[in-house]
Amino acid sequence: GAGGGGGGGVGGVSAPVRVVMALDDDELLTLLRHDSDSFNRWQAGQDLAMRMMRRAVLEQNIDAMRPHAQRYGDAVASIIRHEGLNDPAYSAYLANLPSLSDVMRDIGKDIDPDAIQTARSALRRAVAPALADALHHVALQFPDAESFSPDAANAGQRALRAATLAMRIAADAPGAMQDAELLLAQADNLTLRDAALRAVMTEPG
Repeated sequence: GAGGGGGGGVGGVSAPVRVVMALDDDELLTLLRHDSDSFNRWQAGQDLAMRMMRRAVLEQNIDAMRPHAQRYGDAVASIIRHEGLNDPAYSAYLANLPSLSDVMRDIGKDIDPDAIQTARSALRRAVAPALADALHHVALQFPDAESFSPDAANAGQRALRAATLAMRIAADAPGAMQDAELLLAQADNLTLRDAALRAVMTEPG
């Protein structure tokens, strides 16, 4: 989203942020599932994930995320299954949680990086099974490219494959680590090699 920070923003920039933050969790879920604009759906998902992590950190209670974590994961998974073939890059983008630095910026003060990382890892583990299954389902329907091509369609498929691998590792899916090691040995482009390297170096979640 635009600009971070607390009060005092100028109207055109800060107004949309205030509108989104005024929505409750159920309303954000409804936006994520049903809004006709793909950016609005992505933003609703990011806001809901951010809210769950912030709540867990500030309340020092990982369980604070649980009421909506599964519904959030199921909503994102449903979008990926329905739209992944038409827009694999969007599916990969939608599956990404807000980054550690995003959450730190959102909390803003008295930041505890370890608590934020714990909350983010817990949310990732909670949504990983549903997202990994949906991403893998879509990724299997694209043939493996025989050679690297820089065009948008192939770039989107590479992004999808990278997101699928990362989420399958997070879900501790059978065969995921072997797939990562094979991809690391065989990938002919930086996107997939980097994804494979991150996967083999990262604990599940």
